[in-house]
Amino acid sequence: MTQSEFATRLQMPLTTLGRYERGINLPDMAFIINLCTVFDVSLEWLLLGKGAMSDTAPDKKEEGCLCRQCPLMLKEMEEERMERRELAAENRKLNAENRRLLEENGNLREVLAKIRRD
Repeated sequence: MTQSEFATRLQMPLTTLGRYERGINLPDMAFIINLCTVFDVSLEWLLLGKGAMSDTAPDKKEEGCLCRQCPLMLKEMEEERMERRELAAENRKLNAENRRLLEENGNLREVLAKIRRD
């Protein structure tokens, strides 16, 4: 894999990767976690040289997929589904309240019109 391909897979600028390689800058934790996730490398192995290089057990991987990103994406999708359901429930409540207020407004307009006639 070329340096450019590596940077692309990690979704980072090639210049940043070059600075890491030359020791000008140190990678932050977000970069290290992304590296471990994208390339299925154990964080403990990468930082401390201990344990297995890959910490994803075959029985924990999604069927038909061998990457570590799938379980993370599935978790994120489930969280977004839950949030969407909560927002939908809140919208239903707000719409019901809006209908009630519109009805009340209509009733008040009728009362006002009747008062003005009298």
